[in-house]
Amino acid sequence: MIAYNDDTAADVIAGAVRNRMRVPEDLSVVGHDDSPLAVRFMPSISSISIDMERLGLYTAAIALHYAEGHPLPDAPTEAALIVPRESAAPRG
Repeated sequence: MIAYNDDTAADVIAGAVRNRMRVPEDLSVVGHDDSPLAVRFMPSISSISIDMERLGLYTAAIALHYAEGHPLPDAPTEAALIVPRESAAPRG
């Protein structure tokens, strides 16, 4: 299950555990925003980390391209990465 953010992922995990589901054996959960909660929660929450600075610079460069004719930048690579932790089991 991919959650809106790590707080929502924590709520999903808590609900799963209350319903006797095992995380990640019965349900894998991935959050988004790689918040400090993701590391502290049990099980720790796998999360998507976004390099907001890199994406902001890219967006600004696109705006300058259209506004002033600056060269169009290459799209950033690895601006979003999954941070694997205990809440998501690898597919096998």
